[in-house]
Amino acid sequence: MSPKKMKKKMKVGDLVKWTHPEAEGFGIIIPFEEVYRNSPTIHNLVSIHWFDTPEHNALYEWEHPYLELVSESR
Repeated sequence: MSPKKMKKKMKVGDLVKWTHPEAEGFGIIIPFEEVYRNSPTIHNLVSIHWFDTPEHNALYEWEHPYLELVSESR
């Protein structure tokens, strides 16, 4: 069995895509709100603003199987 392929870690400004077949969408990685900065699990998460569904803006695991990096910020 081959090892799991690691995704490239995402950063603020990166464009991302949610790839679930029933709920695709695009978003951008935004800075964490101050309330999350001291969370012990913050290193696994990215804060995403979704363009079409802002009600789903939240923290997501950056290695989530439905989360794909589309374009890196410079």
